[in-house]
Order: sequence, then C-alpha cells, then structure tokens
Amino acid sequence: MKSVKQKRQLAAIMFTDIVGYTMLMGEDEDKAFRLLRKNRELHKEIIRNHNGQFLKELGDGILSSFPTVSEAVYCALTIQKNVKMDNELQLRIGIHSGEVVFENGDVFGDGVNIASRIADKAKEGHILVSESVYREVGNKKGIKGKLLQRTALKNVKDPLGIYWIRDDLEKVENITSGNKDFSFRNEFLRRNIPRILITYLAIAILLIQCSRILSRKTEFPESGTEYLIIGLMIGFPIAIILAWMYEITASGIIRTSSKSQLSDPYISIQKKPLTNSMVIGVLMGVIITMFLFSSSEDAQLIKRQYRYLDSFTTSGGLSITPSWSPDGQKIAYASNTEGTMDIYVKPIDGRESIRLTESHYNDTHPSWNSDGKIIVYSQRSEIGWGISIISSEGGKPRRLLSYGYFPKYSNDDARITFVWNDDIYIYNINSKDTLRIAEGTTQNPYAIWAKNDKDIFYWDFSLMDIVKVTVSNKQRTRLDLIPTGEEVRGISISKDGQWLIYSKGPFGGTMNLWQVKLDPLTNLTDGKPFDVNGISATDDVEVALSPDGQKIAYSGRTIERHLWELHIEPESGQGLGLGKKLTISGKLNYYPELSANGKLLMFTSHRAANGLIYTYDRETGDVKRLTNQWEDNLREVRVTSSQTGYPVYYSTT
Repeated sequence: MKSVKQKRQLAAIMFTDIVGYTMLMGEDEDKAFRLLRKNRELHKEIIRNHNGQFLKELGDGILSSFPTVSEAVYCALTIQKNVKMDNELQLRIGIHSGEVVFENGDVFGDGVNIASRIADKAKEGHILVSESVYREVGNKKGIKGKLLQRTALKNVKDPLGIYWIRDDLEKVENITSGNKDFSFRNEFLRRNIPRILITYLAIAILLIQCSRILSRKTEFPESGTEYLIIGLMIGFPIAIILAWMYEITASGIIRTSSKSQLSDPYISIQKKPLTNSMVIGVLMGVIITMFLFSSSEDAQLIKRQYRYLDSFTTSGGLSITPSWSPDGQKIAYASNTEGTMDIYVKPIDGRESIRLTESHYNDTHPSWNSDGKIIVYSQRSEIGWGISIISSEGGKPRRLLSYGYFPKYSNDDARITFVWNDDIYIYNINSKDTLRIAEGTTQNPYAIWAKNDKDIFYWDFSLMDIVKVTVSNKQRTRLDLIPTGEEVRGISISKDGQWLIYSKGPFGGTMNLWQVKLDPLTNLTDGKPFDVNGISATDDVEVALSPDGQKIAYSGRTIERHLWELHIEPESGQGLGLGKKLTISGKLNYYPELSANGKLLMFTSHRAANGLIYTYDRETGDVKRLTNQWEDNLREVRVTSSQTGYPVYYSTT
C-alpha cells in the first residue's frame, strides 16, 4: 500500500487560465492544443526561475505554488509581460496566500479554491490578488495596485478584498476611448440611472403621502405639502444629473468621466451613490427647505390648525347643516335620528345633544343670533317651507315667515337673509320689510353675511360661481372660485371675516372643503384658494367655521350614495312611511329620472366606471346598464326618455 505524505504550510497559490479557450476549442481544435502546449512550456520555465512549483494543469488552467508572495507576484508579472508579446495567447491570473495542504505533489485547501475564484474575476492580461497578498507586496518596488471591490466568493465564508496588480511602468490603455458601439441607452443602463429613478420616485411618493396625513391629522400646514412637491420636482433633475456624473467605487466617489474611471476596466455596472447617502441627502435638503419655507411669515398666513369633527355626532340617522354658536362651545344641526328632521344642539365638550324641536315636520338649516340665545331655522310643514325661531335652550318655536328657507342672521341681528324660489331675500326683523337682492340664481344659493353686514356671499348657479352682492345697490361681483363643471354645496365665513370656506366638487362627484382668504376692506379674495383636507373619501358638504376659525363642522356623507323611493300623500305632499332603497350596490348613484310609464327609474352610477346610465325596473327590481364607458374623464348624467321610452337622452360632463 502506497504511503500518503501530507504536509501543511503557508504558500502563495497562483492560478492562470487562457481567455477564450473553450470557444477556440470549438472553432480550431489544433490551434487550441498548440496554444495549450505553448502556455505549459512558458509557465514551467518562468515558474522555475521564480522558485515556484508547477503543480498541475486543470484543463486550460495551470496551478502553481510559491514559497513567498513576492515570488508569486513577480512570476505573474513576468508571465503577462511575455504573453503580451505573443498575439495568440491571452491569460488571466489570480493569486492568494494562506495555509494549504501538500499531498503527493498536489495541493489542496481553501487557498486553492480562492485563487481560482479570483482568477475568474480577472480580465484578459490582468492579475488579481487577494487582500493578504496585497498587504505583502503593496509597497514593493515596481508594483502598482488598486482595490477593486470587496466581494463574496462562492464557497468562501467572508467577503474578500480583491486588488488589481500591475507593473508601475505598464501603460494602461483607455478601454473606452476606442469603443465605437456607444449608445445612450447602454450608458443609461450602465450608469444604473433606472435604479435612481425608481428609488427617488418611491421615496418622494412616500414623503408626499406622509405630509398629507400630517396636514390632516395634526397642525402641520397644508401648504407644506405644496412646498414639498415643488422641492421634489426641483430635486428630481438634480438627482439624475448627480447620478449621471458621479459613481462610487472602492477608491471613493469619482467623476464618471474622470480619467481613473475611464481607465478602469473593472466597472461594468456602477454602484451609484444616490441609492445610498446622496439620494437621502437630496431628499433631506428638500424637507429642510420645505419646513423653513412653511414656517416663514408668508406661509403662516395660510397655515391652518383645524381639528375635524368627523365623529361629532355618533347617533344613527343623518346629521346635516351644522352651525356654530357664537362662543364656539356648541353646534346646532338638523338630524332625523328620531324619524323626522329636527333641530339639535350639541356641546363640543362631549355632552349629549339636546333636541330643540319635536314636530312632525322637517326642521333644518339652524343659524344662531349674535348672543347665542335664539336659533332661526327652516321648517317644512304641510303648507310648504317657512322660517321659524326658537330659544337655544328649548321651548316653543315661533313662525317668523310662512315662506323661505336657508335663513342666516346678520351680525347685528337686525336682519335675516333667506332663499325663496331660488332668489335671495333680506327680512328686516324690526320693520318686517322684505327686500329681494338677487334673483334668477336657479338653485339653492347658500347665502351668508359678510362681517360688515353690507355684503352677502352666495352660490349663484346661473353664473356658476360664488358671488358677492352689495346690499345697498345689489351689485354682484364674481369671485372666480369655481371651475367649469363644478358646483357648491355649502358656504361659510369666519367670525373675523378673513376666511371664506366652501364645499365644492364636480356635478354628481365627491365634494371637498376649500378655503380662500378675503381682503377685509373689499371682501374680495386675497390669494389663491386651497384644499382644506386633501383627498377625501366622503362628500364634505354644508360647511361651517367655528368663531375662532380653528375648527370646521360639516356633513360628511359616505362614499356610497343611494337612491330612495318614498310614497307621499298627494294633497299635503307629506311622506308616508319609510323610504325604500332602490340602489343596492355601487358607489355614487344620482340624477334619478322616471320613465314616462313610471316603470323604469333611470339614474347615473359609478359602480362600473366614472359614471354610466343604468335603469332600475320598479316591478322586478332588475338593474341594467344602458351605456358603456367610452372616455375615462366623462360622466353620463341627467338622463330622460321620450313618451314611448325610446330613445333615451342624456348629458355628458
């Protein structure tokens, strides 16, 4: 039996292989074998001259060992120098030093595997060495080295530093100067710009959403979101420019077009600094700038510190038309909690609501007088709409007018503005005189008094805008607040007269709260309007500002809006029994219209798209869709039919 001679010792292991040998074997086998013999003879002679040991061939690779690291490196430099004079042969070399096991003229251990892995990462004509090798020869005369990367090698536990070694007299060719296949797309990908784009946009979207949440739930100014978006838009091209111009390498951040980068053949896909610290730096700069600007004097003018009363009323039923008491401690509102619409007063400190009216009528739109002792409201009885007043502590109501609705006290309590037949009137409480100051508005105009009691703001459907009318001469001035295709569902003014707040949105769409600053002298807008609460999942309507301007009360309707059928008594018009819900599923359902024979209910619904026409068969309960979505931004509304039921006519918005 042959004895096994095993010996452990420190050694420098060199592994070389021929670049492109496998392809050459497939193209010209004779030439491949000739190069293999030439390579073997070259190695044996040079290895012997540097006190090395030629161990074995592994295909086109050659494994050798050396007693010292210096001998291995100088041997590798000599081999590459000789190879460069031979146009046929191209080699790559890897060197590592460590403990290996010699057994019967062969060598084993991690050092062998690491040398082979390092050689795999080398390019033609190059020598790569491990960190342990570079520590020994980095300061040797005639040797020049450069850290390429720290990387994990297959079957090696810890990341390893890899260095590029060459003769310090060796001229490094600019490998990119002769590249005639340059394309912007390839360079865009090589510089890893897509990663920057995705990273920046993802973080930007996250920051914007966080800013919106902060502005809705805390005292963070809504304007801060606007500044953030502007800053992110400015920072975006800056991030792209920096990503294009700079890269991060093992030797630090360098210019992408710098000489050291262009001469470095080991950079294929660049590591961009903006995916690490620099992208965070740009975004942090945007955030800091946003906070500085949002805390400036100009920004403070539009800073809002509202606490939304989304869950102010917790009982069942519909609670609408809120109105703040003059001291800001109570809210009057209308609710059908007990069946019919009645007026309630709710303290904001959490105590239970007080029911003021207990009639069989619909009592809505309460408004306080200046000392908070009297509430005027709309009342719909068997003879129609009218205006009544009641003590804010409760008691017997008194009928003030036998017609009108939407009453609002003037600030001096001397007059009440109200609406009748879509016109706006003023009722003088002392003289009992009535004056019409605006006519032909064609829809409920939500009129309110300005602080000076000389002007009135109202929603004018005929002009499709919020209008200021001067009481003395009935002069109307549009405020240019409502875009085409949108409407108003509530309007209020702060006690100091500096802020006008209103609910607006597209016809049949979701309503949101908006606010604009007023000039105290002219009662005209002073600046641009802005969204109070950002993106909303409810219809925010019938809005009211607290006297201190710090809180908003409004009616928030859920995202689903259904159509109902209610039977009425023909002579009085009074509703009989409970309403029947006609639309069962879907989101917004609106603009109902009965067919001529009364069998079909036609309406607009958002259940399948932006707004399509549906029919509901009142006998069978079947729901069918009449129209198809043909453009994303259009809605089909206000459907009607001929006497025969065909054709059907509708509008688009």
